Amino acid sequence: MSGKILSLLVLAALAWAGSAAGQPPVQPAAALPAPTDTNTVIVSVNGRDLTLGMVYWLQPNAPPQVIKQIADFWVTTQLLAAEAAQRGLTNSPKTQFLGQLSALQMYGRELLQQVQETAAVTEAEVADYYSKNKDTDPRLSEPERISFTHLLLKTQDEAQAALAQVKAGGDLRALARQLSKSFDAALGGVAQNLAVPFVKMRYSREVYDALAEAREGQVLGPIKTREGFEIARLDGKQPAMVKPLDAVKEQIKADLERRSRSTVVEKFIQALKAKAAPEIHKSEFLIQAEQLAPPMGPAGLGPHNPAPPAAPPPAVRPPPPSATPAAPAPPGATTSTQRFYKLPLLH
Repeated sequence: MSGKILSLLVLAALAWAGSAAGQPPVQPAAALPAPTDTNTVIVSVNGRDLTLGMVYWLQPNAPPQVIKQIADFWVTTQLLAAEAAQRGLTNSPKTQFLGQLSALQMYGRELLQQVQETAAVTEAEVADYYSKNKDTDPRLSEPERISFTHLLLKTQDEAQAALAQVKAGGDLRALARQLSKSFDAALGGVAQNLAVPFVKMRYSREVYDALAEAREGQVLGPIKTREGFEIARLDGKQPAMVKPLDAVKEQIKADLERRSRSTVVEKFIQALKAKAAPEIHKSEFLIQAEQLAPPMGPAGLGPHNPAPPAAPPPAVRPPPPSATPAAPAPPGATTSTQRFYKLPLLH
């Protein structure tokens, strides 16, 4: 039976093998060393072998429990495919078309993976990005942070009375536990080392504006906010700072590599299209449709534009035996399940 046709049946294998009701939970596997020879046959069905090397194509260095799951999946797929062939399903034009398309899609992904591997980012490029963007890229800096203690009351008179107690030597934290209507009253109204954007969002801009002008230890209030009236004491400030290059260079490198891979793939696909232009014949309908929306790339690649950057395919992991299969994804979507069950078929 054609390997291309088999690719249509693997989702059914997942539904059959991964969702049987009433199965007992899988117990942790005891320590069991995997074979060292990748030619070792793990299981055979109808004269076809699944070797350890094939398993590693699906999941590199898979532990024994994952090898078992892949073997179960593979056996189920083979049996379903054989039954489908016996029932004549593999002769369906629809099935043959979808099987061929699935195989071509996988070939394309493998090719683009190789193309992406040619993208490289140098240390100089990382340093250049840091130098040019450290003051504008929020990921490369730490925001201003402040620490304070506060209490929230509903009326201005209540806040004035509380402020008087604090100025007379009262413990602000104790008063917050006793009187505050804020969510953090039980904690004594203590807010430590909070980023300024969070303070503005959670405690109000009015509270931050007052604290921004205060001296450490200064008690402020009443401060009118949308929730009532605040009494607050500034406990400390940490100014905004740019992170050192060593702390962010791996993050920068990863981001630049994603962009580089996207650019390399884009140029590669455009070059292929340009080379094949004499052999591509578009209908008038398609020409008009392309004027309404950008052309799409091979399935799973999305529109041909630099953003968002293309990322390398994630590691393939078979689902746990007790997993319940999710509802079918809408056309064009690629789920983690589909990523696993559309890998090259094993013979």
